[in-house]
Amino acid sequence: MKRASPWRWAALSGLLYGLSFPSFTQLHLEPLAWFCWVPWLLALRGPVSWGQAAGSGWLALWIGTAIATRWLLVVQPGVGLFVFTVQSALMLPILLLFFAVRRLVGWRRALWVLPPLWTGWEWLLTRQPLHTPLAFFGYSQANWYGLIQYCDLVGVWGIACWLVLFNVLIARAWAQAAEGRTGMTRRLLPRLIAIALPMLALPAGYGWYRIGELEPRLAQAPRITIALVQPNVGYGGKEQESQRDYVKAMEQMVIRSTESIIAHHPDLVVWPEATLPFDVSTQAAVRDYLLLVVERWNVPLILGFQERLDERHLYNSALLVTPQLARYARDLPRDQPPRLKVYRKQELVPFAEQVPFADRVPALEALALPIDGATSLILKGDPVATRFAFRDHQGVKRWAGVRICYEVLYPAGTARLVADGAAMLTVISNDGPFGRSTATLQLAAYSRILAISTRRSLARCANTGLTLFADPLGRLYGSVPRWEEQVAVGSVALGNDLSLYVRYPDLFPAACLGAAVLGALLAWVRMGRAARAS
Repeated sequence: MKRASPWRWAALSGLLYGLSFPSFTQLHLEPLAWFCWVPWLLALRGPVSWGQAAGSGWLALWIGTAIATRWLLVVQPGVGLFVFTVQSALMLPILLLFFAVRRLVGWRRALWVLPPLWTGWEWLLTRQPLHTPLAFFGYSQANWYGLIQYCDLVGVWGIACWLVLFNVLIARAWAQAAEGRTGMTRRLLPRLIAIALPMLALPAGYGWYRIGELEPRLAQAPRITIALVQPNVGYGGKEQESQRDYVKAMEQMVIRSTESIIAHHPDLVVWPEATLPFDVSTQAAVRDYLLLVVERWNVPLILGFQERLDERHLYNSALLVTPQLARYARDLPRDQPPRLKVYRKQELVPFAEQVPFADRVPALEALALPIDGATSLILKGDPVATRFAFRDHQGVKRWAGVRICYEVLYPAGTARLVADGAAMLTVISNDGPFGRSTATLQLAAYSRILAISTRRSLARCANTGLTLFADPLGRLYGSVPRWEEQVAVGSVALGNDLSLYVRYPDLFPAACLGAAVLGALLAWVRMGRAARAS
């Protein structure tokens, strides 16, 4: 590759990076991630200023983020442009730190710092409220479940580290092959083969081994039948319903669909996120009606609802209603409502669902971005692992973990649920605001990584789709078409083993961060010694 200004190569890297994410139903471009950063890395071999490195790096990240999450423009163009700009700026320190090390010890040595640095920095970003992990590198490989079975060891962080290492090895091979004046292709091809074979064979071999080992266990694992109700109600439709007539609307939308499958005797019914746009615990008419139908069905129900505190603030919550609770509530005095088991969403979309640091500086709430004309702010739930316990048709007690929409991008919280005893996972989502964009394809694909890393079956219920199931190997099944009123019924395997990732969800990324810091310190010490020697 001819050395030149890094801008054109940054644009190419950003294009390849963005296209590698799962956005298409038939076209799989995930292999682009294996070498997407090679053009930009090679452009930094020659004399490049700090300004060129920072500007070109930010350009690559902005283009990549914009392409990977282009569906944000469907939600609202201003929101999308804001997210692209902020998130690429938050990722830029990875490339700047690499460039700093490159100036200390040279391009070839600095490349080895990049894989742990990238992995550790992404992990750090999940621990602060400004960043959204929608375009984290590891998620680009979500649909290639055969290659990413090692998520049960290191989570999505292991995929990111593997991808960056792949890029580093190819960049080094390209640079070595380009040193001669002629015959570059002849020198490059054997090097690329020597890199690709072990880099693909190792994860593929582990995947083959784990799939072969776990399939017999899944065949013998205890199972329950779950019904996922997809009412096909868009975002605005629910907002427009008044509280007074919502019981009737709810019956038309989800009660009808649920009653159509009760004869099949599911062990659990799941409704999507924000099925009820108001607080069940305070709206007695809706709560009583809900308890009545659950008692009649004799099937536990998980559903999403909103706990509104005032005109601007609310909790995005999930609720479990069991037949046992319904029968118990029937005998209570009217002025003593039953205590409901509630989970409140903990991971919130910055500037859309919550404004970072607004709890300390309330004036910051003015920065909230409107979504579909609404600017309600969601409060963060308590950081506790909330499991839902229910009994199946045989009377056996089962435990389910619940995640709400965007929380699939925060696997550590799910790992805590599984470590606390969740035998399967449910994800409820409101995908109506995304329209017919690729957003729901991405979020559904990301659920694969959650299932693999925790080795738990997953049931995803979305109001407009995609509604589907994933087994502990990340294989999807039982999906129903988007934008149709449908019910997906599936048999779900229950698990009790804890993967290495579930036991130690932060071990690998923290170790990567430590390795990157150590590498940078060694580079600084080496530079100091060289300066003193001269």
